[in-house]
Amino acid sequence: MTTTSFVQGFNPGPRPVHPIGIWLGAHGPRMMRLTGRAADGWLASIPRIPLDQVTPRQRAI
Repeated sequence: MTTTSFVQGFNPGPRPVHPIGIWLGAHGPRMMRLTGRAADGWLASIPRIPLDQVTPRQRAI
């Protein structure tokens, strides 16, 4: 997934020397699917997700 935007008069500076990863904090089924498709990693929201559900959600990604 690639997105390009242009802002007149803005210079972002040098490009990073390596790709910058996208990590999502998700807990619902729809966002877990999006995380699996588009993200580089998952930030588990431990207070919202019971600990016994973390591993199954990791597998779903």
